Amino acid sequence: MPALRLVLLCLALASAAWTAHAAEAISKPTYEALAAARKAIDAGRPADAVGRLKALLARIGDNAYEQALATQMLGYAQAAAKDLDAAAASFRQALDSGRLPAADARNLRYNLAQILINRGQDKEGLVYLEAWMQGGKATRDAHALAAVAYQRTGNCKAAVPHLKVLAEGKAADTAKWEQALLACQAQSGQYAQVASELEERVRANPGDREAWLQLAAAYQRARQVNRAIAAMEVMQARGMLDADQIVNLARLYATAKVPLKAAELLERTMAEGSLPRDRANQQLLVDSLLLAQERERAATVLERMLSNGEDGELQYQLGRTYFELQRWADATAVLQKAVQSRSLRDATGAYLLLGIAAMQSRQTAIAEQSLRIAAGDDGTRAQAEWWLARLRRLQQPSAAEPPPPPT
Repeated sequence: MPALRLVLLCLALASAAWTAHAAEAISKPTYEALAAARKAIDAGRPADAVGRLKALLARIGDNAYEQALATQMLGYAQAAAKDLDAAAASFRQALDSGRLPAADARNLRYNLAQILINRGQDKEGLVYLEAWMQGGKATRDAHALAAVAYQRTGNCKAAVPHLKVLAEGKAADTAKWEQALLACQAQSGQYAQVASELEERVRANPGDREAWLQLAAAYQRARQVNRAIAAMEVMQARGMLDADQIVNLARLYATAKVPLKAAELLERTMAEGSLPRDRANQQLLVDSLLLAQERERAATVLERMLSNGEDGELQYQLGRTYFELQRWADATAVLQKAVQSRSLRDATGAYLLLGIAAMQSRQTAIAEQSLRIAAGDDGTRAQAEWWLARLRRLQQPSAAEPPPPPT
């Protein structure tokens, strides 16, 4: 992670502060010891610096200012030696002393924040990072550090301002931060903002398929179904939708209560070959046609599906469709096949429809047998008994008409 590298870079930047105040604020032996430790760090010998600084701290005694400076330098040496836990402890101690110069203390807060966040101690690291940010303009690296830490603590709302900064401009990693911004805004429920950002992206790059898909999804989450449909229609016109997304668009049409558009889309794309004519897609087509009250067309699709082999559920669905079309003889014939299927889930419902259809087509023996079976189930008993009573009346014209069946 870049922040670890920045800890060491800040170490180099911090050295200038020592010569600015050390000669007049600390004793010559302490200054020389600190300078020697600094040279050891620069020479790639941080362990030597750590030893020198620990010896110095033992000699300083109760001089709080010199203790703070030496402890700060010890933290830098420990960071250079990649002993980050020890470095964090030294930095905390130096800051807690309250004796560091303001500029040194500010730099140290940033360095400590970097170490803590890189060690996964995000909440504590953010305390120091937020304090550092209050002292001046934040760098891009600081915004990145804050964004990552806030995201990992689940505080996407706080991460968004930092992600917006990172998503601007022409840096090499801008696209990565744009994605993170959109994800965080979505996680925070800021779907309108997500859509606004994505609208800008597709305007700037109309061929960005991923941005179009994200825009449609953002509209859906914001419950702007018509806008989601419009975005996906643009993609469909440009040939950007794959089979799964075509199905999603069809479902959106159904959600928007325009199932006929869903059916037309499915029929067209299956005919073109861009959508497989498998059972799931044909079933969606049937459902769309039925929602659009296009029962004859739905029946045609079901008949085509059944041409591939017997299927109790499809036969039951076709039988119901014939029933609603009052094609009583057709309904009777296909429902007789449906009830013979062992895989049929709603057998008694199928027997009830079969009994009524057979009765309407004057096949009384089939009607009576089917209705008696339906009367044996709690879910269909009341309706089946009503139709049985009506059947008996038809067989005995002098009998009284029974009251309507329960719904």
